[in-house]
Amino acid sequence: MLIFLPIFFLMLALGMPIAFALGIGSIAFIVIDSPLPAIFAIQRMFGGTDSFPLLAIPFFILAGHLMSEGGVVRRLLDLANVIVGHRRGGLGGASIVGSMAFAAVSGSAVADAAAMGPILIPAMKKAGYDPEYAVAINSTSPSLGLILPPSIAMVLMATVANASVRDLFFANLVPGLLTGFGMLFVNWVISVRRNYPKGPATPLKQIPLIVLRCVPALFMPFFIVGGILFGVVTATEAAVIAVVYSLIIGAFFYRELTPKKIYHAFIEAGLQTAVVLFIIANASILSGILSFLMMPQALASWALANLGNHTVILIFVVVVALIVSLVIDVSPAVILIGAIFAPVAMAVGMDMLHFGAVVVYALIIGIYTPPVGTTLIISTYIAKTSFLAGFRYCIPFLILMLTILGIMIFFPQISSGVSTFLFH
Repeated sequence: MLIFLPIFFLMLALGMPIAFALGIGSIAFIVIDSPLPAIFAIQRMFGGTDSFPLLAIPFFILAGHLMSEGGVVRRLLDLANVIVGHRRGGLGGASIVGSMAFAAVSGSAVADAAAMGPILIPAMKKAGYDPEYAVAINSTSPSLGLILPPSIAMVLMATVANASVRDLFFANLVPGLLTGFGMLFVNWVISVRRNYPKGPATPLKQIPLIVLRCVPALFMPFFIVGGILFGVVTATEAAVIAVVYSLIIGAFFYRELTPKKIYHAFIEAGLQTAVVLFIIANASILSGILSFLMMPQALASWALANLGNHTVILIFVVVVALIVSLVIDVSPAVILIGAIFAPVAMAVGMDMLHFGAVVVYALIIGIYTPPVGTTLIISTYIAKTSFLAGFRYCIPFLILMLTILGIMIFFPQISSGVSTFLFH
C-alpha cells in the first residue's frame, strides 16, 4: 500500500474528487506494486456495482427530486408548521419536523437541504432569526434523511457489510427519532434564549384543509416504511413504487409536476446516481486489494491484541469515522470505512447491525462539519452568509448527535435490538 497512499492523498490535495483519487491510487498499486492483473480493476468495478440492493439508490434519489419539484415538500412544511409553528422557534421546528417526514421519502440529506433551504431560510431571516441559525437548522436537520429509514447510506453499508438492507434501515430508527426530538428540544432552548419569534397559530378552520392536502404526501412514507417493515416489498421495490407514486401525486393531484420539471428531476437524479455508483466502483477496487493483502485479518488480529473488547474496538472505528467524515462525503466514506473495518467487525464477532448503525451515524455527522460539510455549503450559499459562522451555530446540534452516538456505542440494544425484535 506504499504506492497507493501517497498517490491517493496527493490527488485529494490537488482537489481531485474522491472517486478518481481512489481509482487512480488503486490502479497505480495494481500496475506498479502487485502481481494482480490489470483486468482485476475492471472486474472489481463491475462486481462492486452489480448488486440488486444498490438499485434502490437511484430510485430513492429520483423520488426525492420528483417530490421536491411536485410541491410535496411545501405541503409537508405546511403540516409541520401546523404542528410546531406556533411555538417559540416555530420555523426552526417546522424545518426539523419536515426533515423527519421528508427522510421517509428520499433517504438523501443533500436533497432535503436543497429542497427545504430555499423555502425556509428566507422565511426564517424575514421573521427575525439570525441568518447563521437558519443555516444551522437547514444544515443539521437533513441528517435525519440519512438516519431514518429508508437511508441511502444504510443501503451502501448493507452492501459492503453483507447485511440485510431492511434490518439496517430499522437499526437506526430509534437513534433517528431520538435525534429528531432532541433537535426540536435544542431548537426550543436556543429560541427561548435568543427570543426568536413564535409563529402565528394556524386558524382552526384551515387545519382540516392543510391536513387533507398533505394526506397523499404522508401516505407514501407510511407505505414505504410499513411495506418494508411487514415484508410486503423489498427496499428496492419500495423505491420504484415511490417514484411512480411521486409522479402520480405531483402531476395529477397537486398538478405542479410539469414535463419540464420531470425532465429536470431525472437529470439531477441521474447525475447524483452516477456520482454515487462511480464512487462505489472505484472503492470496490480498493476493497479487493485489501482482501488480496489480507489486511482486514491482520487489522482484526491487531485490534484483538491491542484494543481488547468489542466496545473499545468500536470506539476506535468511530474515532476514525469521525475524522474521515471531516474530509470525505458520506457515500464514499461509508464505502471506504466499511471496506476496511466491516471485515474486522465480522472477524471479531461483532454484531453487524450495531456496527453498521453506529458507523453510519458517526459518518453522517460530517455532512455539516468543515471543511467538506455538504449541507452546510448548500445552506450558506442560499443564506449568503459565512461558512464558519454557520458552523458555529451548528455546535449545539453537533453536541446532541455526539451524545446520542456515545449512547449507541455503550447501549447496542438501542439499534440492533429494534431490528432483532422486529425481524428475528
